[in-house]
Amino acid sequence: MSDEVYTGNPQKAQLIRISASGKFIAIKEFPIQNRSSGFIKIVQIDPNLFVLAGSQDSSDSSYLWLFKIDSLFNEVQNKIFSIGIYSLYTVSDLIINNGNIICSGTCEAGPMHPYSFIYKISTTLDSLQLRIFTEHTTLFPVDLLIQDDNRGYYCFIPGFGPPANIDVVDLDTTFNIRNIKGVPNKGRQNPKAVWINKKSYILVCNRDSILPNDRGIGVYCLDTLAQSVHQYYIGINDTIEWPGLRSSLDFIDTNKIYVGGTHNFCMNSEFCPVYCWFSLNQIDTSLNVNWQHFYGGDANYTLYGIRATKDKGCLIFGSRYDLNTSTLERDIYAFKVNADGLIFSTGIISPKFHEAILYPNPNSDYLVIESNPQISGAEFVMTSMNGVNVISTIINSGKMTIKTQSLNTGTYIWHIINKNKLIESGKWVKE
Repeated sequence: MSDEVYTGNPQKAQLIRISASGKFIAIKEFPIQNRSSGFIKIVQIDPNLFVLAGSQDSSDSSYLWLFKIDSLFNEVQNKIFSIGIYSLYTVSDLIINNGNIICSGTCEAGPMHPYSFIYKISTTLDSLQLRIFTEHTTLFPVDLLIQDDNRGYYCFIPGFGPPANIDVVDLDTTFNIRNIKGVPNKGRQNPKAVWINKKSYILVCNRDSILPNDRGIGVYCLDTLAQSVHQYYIGINDTIEWPGLRSSLDFIDTNKIYVGGTHNFCMNSEFCPVYCWFSLNQIDTSLNVNWQHFYGGDANYTLYGIRATKDKGCLIFGSRYDLNTSTLERDIYAFKVNADGLIFSTGIISPKFHEAILYPNPNSDYLVIESNPQISGAEFVMTSMNGVNVISTIINSGKMTIKTQSLNTGTYIWHIINKNKLIESGKWVKE
């Protein structure tokens, strides 16, 4: 799902079909006369029936848009919903519960009055119940989790108020608030939660530090009282690691839980002139890391989401901005990896797979090696263009800084060798 800038209307919704290997099959566009439109979420309600949620924007307001299609992209039904007196800001989550569609998101009545909402709609697209949480303001995406035995919902709302940056709002089936619990340890934005059993769930969100450029991904295993059972932090100092903008957590096998984000994320714009990577982590229910991989690094990559596949692999999708172009144009990027994180061959250009990355490049005083935990103990070797060895060291941590003041200005060749196998190589320029 996506939107596209085009002449005539500012944006038009698109639906893209992708094969099991991650290959593009078909694209269908949904232009709306004199309105912008876009899809954000999709959910299956029958074997051959899907509901998409997004928005239609007029000159004075934005509306919730639900669109039913079959598996061949044929329209079955579509309808526009107002969010009370408010303008839709974004759709955050879409689930099916007790035969109804439950949609959540954020809305606003001007920049000083942003609120989260939850909306119950029948599968025939009849409006059933709308609740707008005017108790506190927030514009950040929210997430929903159906409680065991359909007793209600947990709604994860960032910036909702005390007791924490993200609150777990316990709702009954009619959206009344029963209780509010805070997510521990600096969980802040972009929440995504999935049950792993009847007593606990995994929550992924942005996690803050006291440093402005030290934002990472918090992964929490929480019980039904929002108490931490396990926790894991993805990220390093001085580099922003940001969870997927639309989805960051998915799994079919609980021993292969996927957490996705953008490494070296630029918070200002996807058109920032910085090199970024898709990052993908595979963990188990105790949050032990099976592996971590990076993809890209030759452009500004921004991860939008991930989807676990039945073969225990993962579909990765996002955008790519070429820093070398003079036009502000992004490309849709989607590819499939197997259970080991290796990219499937799809016949299209895929981002480069990395087990370690080296930056800044070029630089003068130092270089940084960031590597996956599974290659700890690998050897890093750097030589001059004449083959003279200038640096040789063992990689023993996720991030290593190497001083380079003593090196002459010029270009150097580097290699990373793990178990007698070359796994990464490249050139580094000393300014």
